Amino acid sequence: QALETLLDLIDLYGGNLDSLWDRFSMYNLATGSRAGELESYRDAASMRGLTVEEIDLSAGVDATRFYPLTSHYYEFEWNESFAWMGASKADGELRAAMVRIGAAGTAAEVVSTFQFDQLPINFEEQDVEPGRYYLVVTNSAVGTNSIRTALCFGDSSDTLSCLPEDSTVGEGESEQVQETPDTGCTQSHMTELWGLCVGWLVIRRSRFKLQLVHR
Repeated sequence: QALETLLDLIDLYGGNLDSLWDRFSMYNLATGSRAGELESYRDAASMRGLTVEEIDLSAGVDATRFYPLTSHYYEFEWNESFAWMGASKADGELRAAMVRIGAAGTAAEVVSTFQFDQLPINFEEQDVEPGRYYLVVTNSAVGTNSIRTALCFGDSSDTLSCLPEDSTVGEGESEQVQETPDTGCTQSHMTELWGLCVGWLVIRRSRFKLQLVHR
């Protein structure tokens, strides 16, 4: 019911689920100790904040199922030795953002955004500078199957170990897959998160009505 209400509100006010979900995911990142620089909720600093997985770029991210309406969050130290990023399945439903980490661990600045069907991608060409970053991977699809993919990083496109996807392994076969997604939906209680999401949209609707009144 919450999902139907959310989609009805978006459709009613001419919104775009992809952009709203990406923005919502950024709001969730910029909470707790990560609040203070990126746009977020009014009381973002007092929220618990998400659990973000720290990864070693030399190892990449094992094959993970990215479910519909979820967001995954990673943290890592980036330098030119890992200029390239690839995925074993370059599905355009998945999108990502590189967010620079501030001195106090805050989510400071979105420096690059891309869709997975643009992978492999060279971060240097995106003007990404060495430092610590959050990687936010979102899937705003509704009513579709999960997308399973591994992520890998290297100094050239030729050294990306996860390319290409092994087509001999089927969806139900025994390749190791991370079944517990570190998503915005599961880091917080589901009803609590949907409440925030629907509440945020209702607030936006109220502001929209106020703007119409003042015109």
